[in-house]
Amino acid sequence: MGFFFPYCYNDYKINATLRPSCTCWLTLYFEAGEAKRNALSIKVTDVTFRADKSMVRDVDSECSLERGGVNRLRPSKLTPEERVQCARNYLHEHKFMRVADYADLTGLSYTTAARELRKVGEDPSSGITSKGVKSAKLYMLAE
Repeated sequence: MGFFFPYCYNDYKINATLRPSCTCWLTLYFEAGEAKRNALSIKVTDVTFRADKSMVRDVDSECSLERGGVNRLRPSKLTPEERVQCARNYLHEHKFMRVADYADLTGLSYTTAARELRKVGEDPSSGITSKGVKSAKLYMLAE
């Protein structure tokens, strides 16, 4: 059974009930300039589905989840002191360093590298200072 729209323009929304309180919305797009409507001129551009709580509970009771076994953590092979020394050596050759440069240099994730560099930049004894804010933050040798 199809849908018939005698006066079709763009973006019709259809609401279909799948279970008593599960709702699915479809947004249909009709190509402009088509004199006759046929199946080729109608395209589904968006589907929104909202499940009711009883369906979520049913699916949850039937699932048994387990970890995939893939470790995505990348521990660095260097100690924190060695990483800071690598940063100093890098800064002797370059004027500044970004968090991504430090992450590549040390093998840390971007988030861990940012956290560690923030601490190093706040420590005056490290010899490294920072300028800028957030994603535009640069690290350089202290003068």
